[in-house]
Amino acid sequence: LKKRAYLGPTSMDNELSLVMANMGLVKKGACVLDPFVGTGSILVAAANSGAFCVGTDIDIRVVRGMGKKKGANPFSNFDQYGLPRPEIVRCDASILGRHFRSPGGLEYDAILCDPPYGIRAGARRSGSRRDEVKEVPAARRLEHIPQTQPYPVEDVLVDLLDLGARVLKLKGRLVFLLPTTYDFTEADLPKHPCLAVVASSEQPLNQKMGRRLITMEKRLAWEPSLKAAYLLEAQASASRPFAQLREKMMGDQLAGSLDRRENTAGKTGKTGKADKEGKTRGPGEEAATAGKRKSAKGFREDGAQKAKREKNASKPGR
Repeated sequence: LKKRAYLGPTSMDNELSLVMANMGLVKKGACVLDPFVGTGSILVAAANSGAFCVGTDIDIRVVRGMGKKKGANPFSNFDQYGLPRPEIVRCDASILGRHFRSPGGLEYDAILCDPPYGIRAGARRSGSRRDEVKEVPAARRLEHIPQTQPYPVEDVLVDLLDLGARVLKLKGRLVFLLPTTYDFTEADLPKHPCLAVVASSEQPLNQKMGRRLITMEKRLAWEPSLKAAYLLEAQASASRPFAQLREKMMGDQLAGSLDRRENTAGKTGKTGKADKEGKTRGPGEEAATAGKRKSAKGFREDGAQKAKREKNASKPGR
């Protein structure tokens, strides 16, 4: 991975990308979408299996290239391995239907992605925090990059499930990573009426949390008339894993803060000071140590003065 021409802080590991492509049943001629393409690491594995790849990302800097290597961009990785370049579009995954023709547009055999849940990289979507937004002049619409605003993690997951239900072929697969705590159970998995969970694999990251590779398969056709009902069910299940994460992370932050305070109080105390070796001395020990330093200094001064007197006394004429 480190030898690739274009990398970012969240570039997917090559082995995990291959696992995701296998779980998505990617094969030669398949159409694969990554709505959070980033540097294109997941699509590299899909292209290596012979798939036609499409990627989207809201960050224009990532799409154009923002690494240390001048001129590098997501296409550089495909050129490096001699793979066909994907179709990459700057657009907002939360409103992907506005960017592509739907219904009747391109249907995908698999959607593979690592959504930005805001843990390593914050999620963004189109929009402005201002109540009133100026209209973009017609002459600048082709080159205009819309403003973005924070994208709540629950909405990221809800929109991803809805996207899979809309644009996947029947029996097409949605494969994505989901950060979880170890309290996470099968009942906490996200749900959508059109999608069925076929696999959930856990990858431990540390002692308190990990992430799961979720694989879902489209079993029912998406009906526009049932859009509201679909979203309600998806929203009800999407909040569970993130509520657990927030509770765990807030608890860890509180515990860490208390531990730091206790450690600081234990090292310094209320009346003593810490020495260079980290040991604590009380006020009595501190005064005794200061006295020793003073007496030692006085002894050295007396010795030097005595040697000087003896030397002067031994000189002739003294």
